[in-house]
Amino acid sequence: MAIKVNLDQLPKVIEQLTQEFAQKFTAEAATMAIELTPVKTGGLRGSIGVFESNQTDNSGTKDASGTSTKAKVTAQSNGLSGFKDVYVTAGADYSQGIEFGTANRPATPFMRPVVDQAQAIANRVVKEI
Repeated sequence: MAIKVNLDQLPKVIEQLTQEFAQKFTAEAATMAIELTPVKTGGLRGSIGVFESNQTDNSGTKDASGTSTKAKVTAQSNGLSGFKDVYVTAGADYSQGIEFGTANRPATPFMRPVVDQAQAIANRVVKEI
């Protein structure tokens, strides 16, 4: 795709493309996490979502910096103006026990495989944009 833009519009175009990338990347990451999540009651799958840095995630749990304290995959702004950090979170209280295992239950990772595939996801999204 060829993009024609006046140089004075370049910052706005970059901002728009960055936002589009973050939205598509986190949507694909969330879908992958949901597909990998083991299902007993559906509560864990239902707790996975995409949230912007200024939103309260579905667990309502944020640390002092405003970051979700649950498992997450992040598209960060790195200081770009007008861009919000976007997170894929699993808000269920027991999400870490599923992801990493407990003394009584082996780990069933559903977020770490997403992190492992982050570059491939990013490459696909960039090709779409």
